[in-house]
Amino acid sequence: MMVSVLSYIPWLQQVNGEYQVDEGTTVYDLLHLVQEQHELDLQWDRDALVGINNRIAKATDILQASDQVVIMMPLNGG
Repeated sequence: MMVSVLSYIPWLQQVNGEYQVDEGTTVYDLLHLVQEQHELDLQWDRDALVGINNRIAKATDILQASDQVVIMMPLNGG
């Protein structure tokens, strides 16, 4: 199945596009796939916050066909 990835992190624009993933693929699995394909070193929640279809995702969320996955900078503040 295909999912689309859109990065709002300026230095990660190369990850934008469509990815072929198997059924049962989690958000964590997809992030690992993206890292391998683009030779990146991203750490979940430290370097990237991930959303699926306009909601913040957990690493264990399972992707569905045609999901839009967004990669954002983690939020900081106080």
